[in-house]
Amino acid sequence: MRRVICVWLPRFATDRLTRSRWAVRSSPYASWRDRPLATVAAQAGAVRIAAANTAAQNAGIDPGLSLPDARAVVPTLKVIDADPGADKICLGR
Repeated sequence: MRRVICVWLPRFATDRLTRSRWAVRSSPYASWRDRPLATVAAQAGAVRIAAANTAAQNAGIDPGLSLPDARAVVPTLKVIDADPGADKICLGR
């Protein structure tokens, strides 16, 4: 019998950057675990939020929001380019 599972990890990209077991030893992002952090990607001619950590979401930043709008809401938002390839490799581990 074939089995299928669906897992939803909406903050995986930012968690990968900040959590010690996934991050590179001297990750510059580890200190951003409790501060607003988001990854961005170009979508439909605009730079949009691809993923946001809990602190960013609590401040009103959600995936799909344009970067200028996100910066208007949280001027101190730390932004990193999305890296789906690195996310996929990490999930594969």
